[in-house]
Amino acid sequence: MAAAPDTLPTDALLAALQARLPAEAIRTDAATREALSADLSYLPHHAASAVVAPRSRDQLVAAVAAAHSAHRAVYVRGGGVSYTAGYTPQSEGALLLDLRGLDQIEINEHDMYVVAGAGVTWMALDAALAAKGLRTPYWGPLSGRFATVGGALSQNSVFHGAAMHRTAADSVVGLEVVLADGSLVRTGSWAQAHSLPFSRVFGPDLTGLFLGDTGAFGVKAAAALRLIERPAHTTYLSYRCESLETMVRCKTRLSRLMIASEIFGFDRRYHAALSAAASSSLREGVAAVAAAADAGKVGGGGAEHALRACAGGDGLDDAAAAGAAKDAQAARAVGGLEVAQLTAAAGRRTDTGVEQPQGAVEARGGARVRGVRR
Repeated sequence: MAAAPDTLPTDALLAALQARLPAEAIRTDAATREALSADLSYLPHHAASAVVAPRSRDQLVAAVAAAHSAHRAVYVRGGGVSYTAGYTPQSEGALLLDLRGLDQIEINEHDMYVVAGAGVTWMALDAALAAKGLRTPYWGPLSGRFATVGGALSQNSVFHGAAMHRTAADSVVGLEVVLADGSLVRTGSWAQAHSLPFSRVFGPDLTGLFLGDTGAFGVKAAAALRLIERPAHTTYLSYRCESLETMVRCKTRLSRLMIASEIFGFDRRYHAALSAAASSSLREGVAAVAAAADAGKVGGGGAEHALRACAGGDGLDDAAAAGAAKDAQAARAVGGLEVAQLTAAAGRRTDTGVEQPQGAVEARGGARVRGVRR
C-alpha cells in the first residue's frame, strides 16, 4: 500500500511506531529487514526501514496509522513464498508489515463460514476445519505449507479447489481491512452493525476491491470465507497426453464437468525425466481406479464418461476404448465416488490417415477426484 512520498527521515517512522506499539512488535536489525523484504522472485527491491509484526488487529491499525503520519509507504507480507514481487519494497524508507501473527480462526458451523486472520496458513485452516468435517471451497495455493490466507487473497491465487470453485476470491464473503490512514472497515453484510458475514454483496461489492490488489488498496486483517462439507473421500489420478493441445482440451472438458477439484499439467520440455520414469497408459490409469475400488478404498462412477468426453468422442481407438470400458466398469460397480479419470487417445491419425503409435509423452497432467457423500 504505497502512501505519500518519502518526505521525512526514517527516524520519524520509528518514533511514530514506538509511540504506538510495544517494542517486541518492531524489528529494525538489518538481517530481519533484508530477509523479510525479499520474496522468491529475485527481482530488484529495497530493504524496508522497519518491520512490524502485529499480534492483534489493534496493533495492525496502529502500525498503519504510524506509517501514514510519517508519510511512509507500507508493504504487506504474508508467508513469504510468492514470486511476484507483490510485497517487496520498491522505495526506500518503507514499512513492511509481517502479518503471520494474525493467526486467529473462528468457525461458525451454523452459518457455514469461517473468519481467518490474514496470517493464518492454509494448512492450519484446513486442519481446523477437517476436525469438523468442513472445508473452504478454495483451500490453498501451490506455494506450500507456509502460504497464508491474506497472501493468497492478495494474489487472487488459484490451485486447491479452483477447478470446481474458481479462484481464492470466489470463496470470500467479507473482509476486515485497514485503510491507508489507519481506519478499519468491513465489507459485505459484515459491515452492517451487529451483523454477520453471511453475504459478500450487501450493496456495492466492495469486497472485490481489496482482492487481488497485493495490499495496494488496504491491509487485510481478516477474511470471512464460505464453508462446504468436506468430501468423504479424496484420491488422485495422473495421466498422459499425446500433445499439449489434447491436454488442454481434456482439462477444459473436465472443468466443465465439475468432477475434479484440481486439474493441472506439465509440459514434457520441463519434465521429460519424470515423464520417462512415470508414464502410464490409459488402461493402467483406469485399472488403478478399479483396483482401488476392489480393495474398498474408493468407489467409481463416470470414469468411462470422462474418458470419452475428454477425447471429444473421437480420440480413442476401439481397442483402447474397449479396455478402458472394461476397467471403468469394474470401478463403477462399487459406486460412491465421482471419478475424474482421463487421458489422451492411445493413438492419433495423421493427415495421411495412417495410425501413429503414442510414442514419447508430450504433456502430463493430474487431477484430484472429488468424493461425494452417499
